[in-house]
Order: sequence, then structure tokens, then C-alpha cells
Amino acid sequence: MSNRLPIHFNPEHASACGLTLSGEMSLEKLSRLHDRLVAPFGKIHVELAFGKQRKRAFVNGILVGQMHLVCQRCLDEFEQPINHKFRLGFITSEGEIPSLLPDEEPLLVTEDDMRIEALVEEEIELILPMVATHSAKDCSTGIMPASEAAAPDEEPKRKNPFLVLESIKSKQIKE
Repeated sequence: MSNRLPIHFNPEHASACGLTLSGEMSLEKLSRLHDRLVAPFGKIHVELAFGKQRKRAFVNGILVGQMHLVCQRCLDEFEQPINHKFRLGFITSEGEIPSLLPDEEPLLVTEDDMRIEALVEEEIELILPMVATHSAKDCSTGIMPASEAAAPDEEPKRKNPFLVLESIKSKQIKE
């Protein structure tokens, strides 16, 4: 097992050798995430284990760390923990997707060498929330989303718009 992460890897070769990689990666290197993360970017621990099953190359991975995000309700910063496991099956065309195992996600390999940063960046993109928010109790706005707001005990009584017609009708009957 290596303690340093290489910049590139060959998916076929790494899988054939059963290569295992483990190390820290700076989130600052992941430029596609810069608009969603807040400095200090921090680091993420990456573990990758390559292998082959039924002649199909794959990688099992684990990402563990913290990311600094901005809450979209109150605009305060907060830390989002990451503890993500994944399994990617390497494919060379979309036609190979049906041959993947049920627990594998496809990773289209278009070149002999791939960047580890690109693989990690893609996985983090997939697990980041679409709208980053604190939990309602931690948010400083005091505004709770409708789904978390307490339901009223009683429905407010509405004034019946036809009561006016009822009173007119009753007056006509009396006359």
C-alpha cells in the first residue's frame, strides 16, 4: 500500500495488479468544487482498491473528511462531514453498462491514464447536497423549512362566502 497518491493511474494496469492506494488530497486541488466550497478547503482522506471481477476492472473507494460550505438559508459557513464509499466499474462505451454488477456505478474510461483528482472530484460532486443548508436547529435565521415546521393543531376556520346569500334567501322567505 502506498502512502502517497499518484497524479495519474492506468485503470487496466491498476486493476490487473490489484493496486491499493491511500493518502490525503487537498480539496484546493479540486478546481470544479471551488464555487461550492469555502476556504480553508482542507483535506480529504482517499483510499482506492483496484481489482478485477468477471474480467471487469473496478475500483472500490472511500472518501473521509470535512468540507466547508455556505448555508443557503442564513449564509453562515458550516462543516459538512464526508464518509463516502463507492464502487466504480470501468467501461469503454455506454453499451457495457448492462454488464456491470448491481452495486457498481459506471466510469467511462476514454484514455489510458486517468487523474485521481478527477475521480475524487466527480465522487464529491455526486455526494454534495444540491442546496447546502444547516439543520434547522443550527441555522441562525430562525426560519424553518415548511417540511420541518410544526403542523398547526387546528385548521383556521374560514368564513363561508355563501353566508351572505343564505341571509338574503332567508329575508326573502320571511317577506
